[in-house]
Amino acid sequence: MNNLVFFIPAQEENKYHKLGDLAPFGDTTLLQWKISQCKAVVNSDCIYISSHSNKIKNIAKSEGVNYIERVNTDIESELKILANSIKEGTIIWTNVTSPFLHKSEYLKMYEEFISNDCDLLISTRERKDYAFYNNKKVNFMDKFIRRNEITPINICTNGAYIFNKEYICTNKNLLDAKNIYLSTLEKLPSIEIKDILDYSISKELISLYFKKYN
Repeated sequence: MNNLVFFIPAQEENKYHKLGDLAPFGDTTLLQWKISQCKAVVNSDCIYISSHSNKIKNIAKSEGVNYIERVNTDIESELKILANSIKEGTIIWTNVTSPFLHKSEYLKMYEEFISNDCDLLISTRERKDYAFYNNKKVNFMDKFIRRNEITPINICTNGAYIFNKEYICTNKNLLDAKNIYLSTLEKLPSIEIKDILDYSISKELISLYFKKYN
C-alpha cells in the first residue's frame, strides 16, 4: 500500500453534534476512531487530516498523522493541495461520519478501483425502493411490482471516494469523471451519520461492529 493515502476532513462543529467530529464514540472520538481504521490499512505518515481547528491539529500530532491547514471550504481545492504535495498515486477521501468502514471494506474498494481501471470509485448502498424525482418515476413503470423486483438504485454513502492524484489535479470537479465505479457496501458499513439521531443509533451499533469483524 505504498502508493495509497487517506484524506480525512474534520471539524469541531457540525449539525449532528456540538463537538462535531470530536464527538465521543466508544471510548474515543469519531475522528480518532476513523484514524484507527485508516491505520489498519496504511502507515501513519500516509494519513492526512484537513481542518482549521487547533484541537484537531493537536490530535493529528499525537496520532502521528499529517495535518493540512484548511484554507477554504472548497473540497476540490483541498484535494488538489494534497495531491500536489504527495508522491503516492492513489487517494482515498473518507469521512468520520462513516464509522463502520472496516479495513476489509477499504481494501475491497481499493482492489475494485485498481481492477476496474476507473477514474473514480464511490461507495454506495444499493436500494430496492420506489424512487421519484420531480414527481416522475425513476426506476419503475406504472404497473405495480413488488419491491424486490424493482430495479435497484445506488445511493452515495459519502464513506469513500477513491481516485488517482493525476485525476484530481487535472479535473475541476471530483464528480466530472466519465468512468465511475460504484462499490456496493453492506448495510452496516454503509451507515452514515447525518444528524443527532444517526449519531445516537450508531453508538448503539459499536458492539455489532466488533462482533462482525473480530
